[in-house]
Amino acid sequence: MRMILMTSIVAVLTLCLASYSSDAGQGRGVSGSGDRVQKVEQERGQDHQRLHSKVEARDQSNLRNEQIYGHELMTEEELNRYREQMQKMSTAQAREKYQMQHEEKIRERAVKQNKDIVPPGQGPVYRGDLMSVQERNAFREQLRTIGSEEERARLLAQHREKMDRRANAVDKETEEAE
Repeated sequence: MRMILMTSIVAVLTLCLASYSSDAGQGRGVSGSGDRVQKVEQERGQDHQRLHSKVEARDQSNLRNEQIYGHELMTEEELNRYREQMQKMSTAQAREKYQMQHEEKIRERAVKQNKDIVPPGQGPVYRGDLMSVQERNAFREQLRTIGSEEERARLLAQHREKMDRRANAVDKETEEAE
């Protein structure tokens, strides 16, 4: 959610700056030479980049546990170290690479410990009690990485049908055993 908000803010500021540049170029903005206007715009752009980097780094240090992938499998020390590392990263690409490495490590840990990992924003899996830990984790990973809402809806519908069939089979087995 924060990333969407930050992206929106950056987009609005970019549009405002573009509009301002257009007005200045047509003589409606800052008076004086074109070089002066260009220098002011360049300084504003640099200020914006510095501010954006600081806000992004601060956001990384304020991550709540629930926002960290696999937080339930991490110690408090590991969570703090993760936040510190994310804050130290100077680029979005570096943070993304670190996150991907972290997620792979957590997935391996979950498999070894035979535990569920619930990505941020996901809740319980429909009929998850009829699935193995590995099945739940694989399904959650599919949901997390899916491209479009249409694909997501299709996957959820398929999952629901599969789990309903599984529940019916279990009910039949239970009835026959009695």
